[in-house]
Formats: sequence, C-alpha cells, structure tokens
Amino acid sequence: MSIDSSAIIHESAKIHKSVIISAYAVIGANVEIGAGTVIDSHAVIDGPTKIGKNNHIYSFASIGGDPQDITYQEGQESNLVIGDDNLIREFCTINRGTEKENSLTRVGSNNMLMSYVHIAHDCQLGDHIIMSNNASLAGHVRISDWAILGGFVFIAFAGLILLVVIVFYIRSFFYKKKGIFNSEKKSKSNSNDTIIDAEYTVIDNKDSDD
Repeated sequence: MSIDSSAIIHESAKIHKSVIISAYAVIGANVEIGAGTVIDSHAVIDGPTKIGKNNHIYSFASIGGDPQDITYQEGQESNLVIGDDNLIREFCTINRGTEKENSLTRVGSNNMLMSYVHIAHDCQLGDHIIMSNNASLAGHVRISDWAILGGFVFIAFAGLILLVVIVFYIRSFFYKKKGIFNSEKKSKSNSNDTIIDAEYTVIDNKDSDD
C-alpha cells in the first residue's frame, strides 16, 4: 500500500493493500476502495461510497458528495457504487443517491469520464461509456452501455439514453487529394455484473504502511 503522509484517511475507510493514494487526497468515512485503484493528489472521496478495482481518480475530483437535492437531509440513506477500470478525470463530481430512488447512484465499469463531468444523484450508468469534458447529468438519468456524450451535453432530470450496443461499428472516410482512405473498427460489448473486491485492509491512521 502506498499512501502519502499528507493524505487524510478516515479511520472507518477500508482500503485494499495495493491502492495508491497521493498527496493531500481526502478519503472520508464509510469509503471502500478496491485493489489497484489510484487516487491522485487533492481528490476527495466521501461516503458511503464503494469503489471497485483498477480505477484511476485524478486530481481535484469530488466523489461521493451529498446529493444536490433540496429534499435531502443529513442522516438519510445515500450511497454511491463505482465499478472497475474507470478513468475519472480532473474536477469530476459524482453525487450519492437519495431515498427517492433506492438511495443509490451507480457507475459501471470501463467508463471514461473526462474533466468537469457531473453525475447527479440517483443516476445509473452502464459500462464502456465516454462522457466528454463538461458533460452533465441531472438526477435520475439512465445511460446504457457504449454511449458517447459529447462536450457540454446536458441530460435533464430523469432522462433516458438507450444505447445498448451488441456490435459497435464505426466507419470513417477521410477524403484526400489522391483518393479515399477508409477505416473500419468493430468491437463487441461484453457486459458482466460488477463485483467489488471484498479483500480490504483497514487503515486506522494516515501513516499506516500495511
């Protein structure tokens, strides 16, 4: 386990021994982080939040914050679950769920969330999703597997994007002075249930070397 001495880790956090936490990161109460995940400097993770394996959370991301919902009150059940192999870039915000809808915000696996992406309370994201810079989801939005959201896209309250792609097919043509260049790419979606690694080491203080 590699935890910078300046990082602040709540005594109730459960951190896998292979996790890397950089300078001035803050890990709050009731946070679980799975094997191989990297937390960059100044990132903040509040709980209750469960983060799976091999994620990379970049600097100044704010993960697991209170829902931005006027009906939310301190003490209500409110959770965030993030799967495996996600890239969560700088200044992303992902809020926990509310009791209006199962008290859960969920992000699947193999997603790329670029800088300044916002995912509000009770959103449900699948796998292999790309959200470009400044894309934002209001509360209760559903995004299915393989969706791509461009920069500054905003999906309103309770929006639904159904892009369940079994075969994802891209054909692009590049016209040049001396002919046409054609490129094709195929890839198949392979959706599996996310399993959060249950093998954790409890950090009792920020200087632990275990």
